[in-house]
Amino acid sequence: MSIPRLRFRRLACAAVALSLAAGCRQTHVLIEMTPAGAGVERRVSLWSTDTDDSLSPHRPVSLGDEIDARLQRVYGTRPDTLAPYSASRRFDDIPRDVGNWGRWKVTRSPLGAEVEYAERLGGNPEPGALLTQRLAAADSIADQLRAWAATHLGPQDRCPRLRAYLAADVRADLRDLVAFSWLQGARDDSNAVANADVRWLEHPAPYDLMYYTSIDPARKLLLGDVPATNAPAAAARGALLGLLERDVSSPDERRGDASEEAAHESVDGRLRAVPKEAVPALAQADSLLWERLSDRFGEFYPDLSEPRATLEVRLATGVEPGETNGEWDAARAAVTWKGPWWPEGSAALPMACKAAWARADSARQRATFGRVLLTGEALAGYCRWYAALPARRQGEWDRMLGAVRPGDVAPIERFAFSDEKSRPSAGADSTYTSAADPARKLILEAAKGGK
Repeated sequence: MSIPRLRFRRLACAAVALSLAAGCRQTHVLIEMTPAGAGVERRVSLWSTDTDDSLSPHRPVSLGDEIDARLQRVYGTRPDTLAPYSASRRFDDIPRDVGNWGRWKVTRSPLGAEVEYAERLGGNPEPGALLTQRLAAADSIADQLRAWAATHLGPQDRCPRLRAYLAADVRADLRDLVAFSWLQGARDDSNAVANADVRWLEHPAPYDLMYYTSIDPARKLLLGDVPATNAPAAAARGALLGLLERDVSSPDERRGDASEEAAHESVDGRLRAVPKEAVPALAQADSLLWERLSDRFGEFYPDLSEPRATLEVRLATGVEPGETNGEWDAARAAVTWKGPWWPEGSAALPMACKAAWARADSARQRATFGRVLLTGEALAGYCRWYAALPARRQGEWDRMLGAVRPGDVAPIERFAFSDEKSRPSAGADSTYTSAADPARKLILEAAKGGK
């Protein structure tokens, strides 16, 4: 049986898929939010489904003791009863319940408000530390592969490419692979997947070595002492080293060699031809080396054996956000995010949700302008400008705006704050600036565009 290319990445992905498919019981997390004044009404629901268990809707559901305790503190009830869990409250900011950080910010003005929502849910909230750990694993593997080469490659003229590669370049390649494979495993990043594939294809030898040292009899042939008089074992060991030497060459050079499938078939045939009694015993030191390499190589991949739950977040914004990384559902007038919920101690990245939108005060705008004039990003910019004004200037602007009547924007055109020099007539001073200019421009451009 041939050994497939990109075996470690594919084996890791297969392990995730198999673990997800193996169990029928699934926990679901649903977070529903609706703006409420300057805050938000938030409901968290948990339930489980099991196609093989008719009582699954009535069994206790849990995301772990720590999350259960948080839900108790935040909502006053714990998800350990024989029923689906559902609890809600109004908050001024996003609570730390099933997420690990959140923000709810409302920036108000008399013409409307901008609302900003951001949250991280589940996963590891400190990806920097996680990446540092994986880079240290790459460095450790590089050092141990170099030690293996010095001990087991034999004469200096054997496998010169492999020897040179392990001595000089393997560390940089492994560190690059850490970044690409971590991004690929921690989130659905097609560019990271492509980069990881390219890196695997450039220099497969270190990863083939890791694979061979994980199975019998290849591990014993590579790490054990094989005397030249043991012809079958020596031939099989030579074939393994030959394939590793071949894999260090560039993709263009390998393309001119025998096909990959044929090369692996040849090695597999040699391995099958080695009598069991001819396979050398694995020395204790080599066994420890293999265990250390295997453990460290496993750190390349996030521990994504199975998410704790599926997660859906629904945020009723009422209008389509000007900025969001979620999916806009026009029928519900809401933004939706969907993905896995990983425990905070896992290696996965959190699911990040963000949205920003503006809500117009329709009654006030119609009274002032005769219609709803500022919406979307224009209203959001206006709200941010207004909130940055000191209270005295806000009062002056409000009094001026109160005198504006539909169809008459002259008060806005000539307005200046009391601590600014009077605004000159049009064209008299092109260098004149006022703190009111950003809002003036938004309103006048919207009024002009609506004519």
